[in-house]
Amino acid sequence: MLKHCLVAPSIPSPRSGLNCFIHQLGYEQLLVEILSRNPPIIRFPDFLEENQLNKITEKLDNSGSVESMGVEGLAYSSGHRGRQADGLWLSHEEKEIRPLYRRLKRTLALNPAMGEDFLILSYQQFGHYAPHFDHLEPMPVEYDDGWYAYFGNRLATALLIVKTAKGSFTTFPNLNLTVGPERGTNALKCSLTHPGYEPEDLIRRMPYIYEGPEERPDIPNWIIK
Repeated sequence: MLKHCLVAPSIPSPRSGLNCFIHQLGYEQLLVEILSRNPPIIRFPDFLEENQLNKITEKLDNSGSVESMGVEGLAYSSGHRGRQADGLWLSHEEKEIRPLYRRLKRTLALNPAMGEDFLILSYQQFGHYAPHFDHLEPMPVEYDDGWYAYFGNRLATALLIVKTAKGSFTTFPNLNLTVGPERGTNALKCSLTHPGYEPEDLIRRMPYIYEGPEERPDIPNWIIK
């Protein structure tokens, strides 16, 4: 979105409060785009190289362990085709995702070994990764099936875009913001919640995946522009 990062780092965006920069960590370069400060929405373009993205795609295409799943649980997904996806879980030791984990650790100071396994999801048309909160406190017993007891607090979610659908994007109506996904982008989502802080009005968003303008849902003009 803020393409001037590539030619003139640290130049503020014309939109007030937004900026992008290049962070140099030894031999590592990290492109950073700050799209929103409250709530935090940060993009890291070109987070992985093409050959690494191709290996992840090939793993999904050639694996015999891919299964159709209702993401976030069948009860959450029941009757909602946007939550159905072909999914494949990969452990931390899988060679296809080691470059991703190494880069996460070096550039963002995150320790993937303390997180969940890596989940590759291939959504159907109009499918999407739905917004939800991470947790600072235990979830209700009726929702938590042992996940919290095993993993503990989940402070953030790193979402790597391996392949995009034509014309896909996510809109944040309350922020007047549209985010167009790009292959190789890593989006860091920090949406913690506890009883005293639930900014649901701020993170509400409408994601779309479609193949062409003729299949596009009714979208406000400012989004199309």
